[in-house]
Amino acid sequence: MSQVHILGHSAGGILALQIAERRRDLLSLILYEPGYIVDGARKYPAPEALTKIQSLLSQGNRDQALRIALRESVGASEADIAALASGPGWTRLLAVASGIPNDWMLWQEQFSPAAAREIRTPALILMGTESPAWLRKGTQAVHAALPNAQLKLLPGQGHSAMITGPQLFAQAVIDFADANNHR
Repeated sequence: MSQVHILGHSAGGILALQIAERRRDLLSLILYEPGYIVDGARKYPAPEALTKIQSLLSQGNRDQALRIALRESVGASEADIAALASGPGWTRLLAVASGIPNDWMLWQEQFSPAAAREIRTPALILMGTESPAWLRKGTQAVHAALPNAQLKLLPGQGHSAMITGPQLFAQAVIDFADANNHR
């Protein structure tokens, strides 16, 4: 796997950072609000919520499971959820809703600034200006630890800019990947 750009969002950002810790041949690392909880910025989602989500998923009720996950994980309001549900990305979110329990387990991973400092891969750290404070705090910690990282704010966006601001999100990713196409 050489000549590769890696992009990860939320729990996928945690996985992407873990890959970058082990692979030194990546062209770039793009992280959109990796879901680390740092310095007690928030409590982990309640075990009862995870149990309810798992039950709903086992019953095939991805819609309600996703709604609970959005409320519990990123503090989405009912208005935020309604806006997401009425948009084109909702179908995609429903399609991957079965991964929610795995995402929540990844949030228990501890961020290691020392390991991140060893990563020399050019990195773009994306952060929505409207994201919950705990996500911004974790994202800023990752940015501060990566020696070759730049932070790009996504104005007016929360944790789902790929759905709510797809052009803004895609342009940031494309510009960074294009600028880092050769190593």
